[in-house]
Amino acid sequence: MPKFRKGLSGNPKGRPKGSKNLTTLIMEAARDQVSVEIDGKPRKISALQATVAQLASKAARGDQKAMVQFLESNRRSRRPG
Repeated sequence: MPKFRKGLSGNPKGRPKGSKNLTTLIMEAARDQVSVEIDGKPRKISALQATVAQLASKAARGDQKAMVQFLESNRRSRRPG
C-alpha cells in the first residue's frame, strides 16, 4: 500500500492557495505610491524610489553606513547577469 493516496496532498492543511510569500509582500509594498515633496512640489513616487532617494541623501550628508549601503546597492545593480 502506498504511503500517500493518489490525488491527496501529503500536507492537506499546508499553505493556503493564494497566500503570499515574503518576497511578494515586499515587492508589493515597494510599489506602493507615497506622497513626497521634491523641489517644493508634491509628487507621488513609489516607496522604493523614496527609500533610495532618502538613502542617497543620507550618504551625501556623510552618513558612513548609508554611504556603504548606497554604494554596495549601486554596485550590485550594475552587475551583469
